[in-house]
Amino acid sequence: SGTGEDSPLVREAACQDFEFLGLQIGPQKNAQSPADQDISTGDSAVRVVVVAAREDWEIARECWRLARASART
Repeated sequence: SGTGEDSPLVREAACQDFEFLGLQIGPQKNAQSPADQDISTGDSAVRVVVVAAREDWEIARECWRLARASART
């Protein structure tokens, strides 16, 4: 999983520095560790979405690309 994907404390700390932009996260939404969900409040000027990390898919795609490229040479 990603750095803040499973950590409400990391998400909260990361978002604090952007409050000057009008970013506000909902404490209850943030505490639920929601994957692929918006945790910002309704009046936040910026949306904050927790995105599930899918590194395994990216690694698999890159391996596939490399394997195809080497098969052509």
